[in-house]
Amino acid sequence: MRVKITRNTLIRLLTEYPFLWLATLLGIFPLYWLISNSLKTEAALFANPLAPPSWPVVTGNWLNAWAGGPVNTPLIRPLLNSIGLTFSAVALILIISSAAGYAFSRFQIYGGNLIFSFIIMGLSVPIHATLVPLVVLYNFIGILDTYFALLLTFVAVNLPFSVLLMRAYFVSIPEEIAESARIDGASEVRTFWSIMLPVARPGLITMAIMNFLFVWNDFLYSYTLVSSRDFWTLPRAVYAFVGVYGLFSFTSLLAGMAIAVAPTLIIYFIFSKQLISGVAAGALKG
Repeated sequence: MRVKITRNTLIRLLTEYPFLWLATLLGIFPLYWLISNSLKTEAALFANPLAPPSWPVVTGNWLNAWAGGPVNTPLIRPLLNSIGLTFSAVALILIISSAAGYAFSRFQIYGGNLIFSFIIMGLSVPIHATLVPLVVLYNFIGILDTYFALLLTFVAVNLPFSVLLMRAYFVSIPEEIAESARIDGASEVRTFWSIMLPVARPGLITMAIMNFLFVWNDFLYSYTLVSSRDFWTLPRAVYAFVGVYGLFSFTSLLAGMAIAVAPTLIIYFIFSKQLISGVAAGALKG
């Protein structure tokens, strides 16, 4: 069977797809540059930073970065801190935002629209504007330089968008589904947990992935709210490689950055389809 290519199709192939490939290459290039230069010597890096690493590659940079580089703080502790904070924050955000989104979408709460608007106003507050007030507040109540300061901040910062997203999903679900569950004798909690949450699964997955990426990659709050090495997250520990008097080892710094980026890439590659479909569905339903 012969496929006929029309003039419009040909124009589209010549105009749209080259730009898509160019955008893909521009997105992949920083990752290539990061990994390839982390496998070079300092001399090879500065001689030609765009060239691929020569064989055999220099794995000592990664071992040096894992051992803590110039600050002598092994990355295992910051890695565990990041894992614990990220999963704790994402779990709390999922629980709170799904319950709040369901309540705002299904119940006639006195002042509910005002409360919802107040929550959504959090999206308009720049992150930088919250740093000094948070430091003053946390220092006053005695939780500055603790895990709880970071956990509380991550949950509060990500709740507005998460509540908005979950409310959009629950609004789009037909009320007849919940009514059928109530007729069968299900309580409101049972209806929410066993009926509505599984239906809103794309929204939950999208919200979890986006919050994971934000919390894991956060540097600003981690740098501002904690100073003790025992509470450093992975991005904060890698930043310490820079040192006080400049870079100790540029290749070790790049290796540390690659270690910090690896979990986010793994999560994205595993759940990329769910993320894209969830965002698209949320846009249509919202």
